[in-house]
Amino acid sequence: MINLKKRAIFELLGVLKKQSGKLFLAKRHNVDSQEARGSHKFKRGAMFGLDARIALAIFGALSVISGAALYSAIKQANTTQVVAQLQEYAKGIEQYLLDTGGDISTVNEQVNAINLVENKDSNVGWSGPYFSAKKSVNDFELLDIPYGSNKHMFIKEAKASISWSDPGAADCDGSNDCYLWVELNCFSNIEVKTLDIVFDGVNDSANGKFRYASCPSDPITYKFYYQTVRTINQ
Repeated sequence: MINLKKRAIFELLGVLKKQSGKLFLAKRHNVDSQEARGSHKFKRGAMFGLDARIALAIFGALSVISGAALYSAIKQANTTQVVAQLQEYAKGIEQYLLDTGGDISTVNEQVNAINLVENKDSNVGWSGPYFSAKKSVNDFELLDIPYGSNKHMFIKEAKASISWSDPGAADCDGSNDCYLWVELNCFSNIEVKTLDIVFDGVNDSANGKFRYASCPSDPITYKFYYQTVRTINQ
């Protein structure tokens, strides 16, 4: 869909440029004909003035179209990069569970994400690091994350039915499938809505594989949660 839109824009640019060139040549031919017939010099100047105004209007429109196309392309590229990064995190988490045969350890309901980049728990079978990130002074936090204003990440253990605006619903108590979720923050409203549509096909902050809630550090932005794999112990 994006490639088709880009193709249509470039085709439009080509048509407009051709039309502007034809219009300029036609006006120039008209001026030359008038000169050959001895027309006054002020007519020539007036005609070239009109050509300049037409050319400026056309190329002004072209610059607006080109700018909009560039912005759209950049936004699409950023979204694609975030999607790819989240999928990489999900694969890394799943591989950790497969290699070690167990869930990532938790302390006070905090998932020790450090085990994804360093074998802090000395697990047999550990073959990480499972993706690129840096450890923090907190075992449940990973740093040097390329996306989000805070550049950090957490792994959350929560039920599939969780509403992230209600932290009390997070407990895995055996009543529902429990999953590991990647949390990144903070993002703009348009960013989380775009990602939600990419993953779930609809903008719904409380349902699907992609969910989001207000960022406490900046209420006009959002933290989001991406559902990865089920925990081994439910």
